[in-house]
Amino acid sequence: CQRYAMGRWFFSKYQLPTDMLDNCSAPLLRLPPSDVGEDLDWYTYANGHEHMDFSKHSMEEGDKKRKMNAYALCTSLDRVNEVARYMRDTYCSNDKANYDESYVFIDSEEFETFIRNPAKAAKPARDQG
Repeated sequence: CQRYAMGRWFFSKYQLPTDMLDNCSAPLLRLPPSDVGEDLDWYTYANGHEHMDFSKHSMEEGDKKRKMNAYALCTSLDRVNEVARYMRDTYCSNDKANYDESYVFIDSEEFETFIRNPAKAAKPARDQG
């Protein structure tokens, strides 16, 4: 398992909160829209330093990498949430179980800026490829 990203959406099993599954009040992971792989052709990892611009690859190679990252990102986030929901359903009282899908791997203000204007957030990826 690697790190997966599209735009500023990001997943890494090594950066999951350590208490995500056994802390009933921990938020679930925020999920990207289902068309994340169609709308974005770049990513920046959570560290803010590693970037990829799929448009700088050949059409076929860039399309393949974009689709692979989008699929792996969405599937990984969804499956972790599925396990966390099961744990909450099984072990948490209803008044303590948090099902809010709000956790993101980067600063929340930075992430909300990306959500409002993805094209502006793409600048680092476009510059460094």
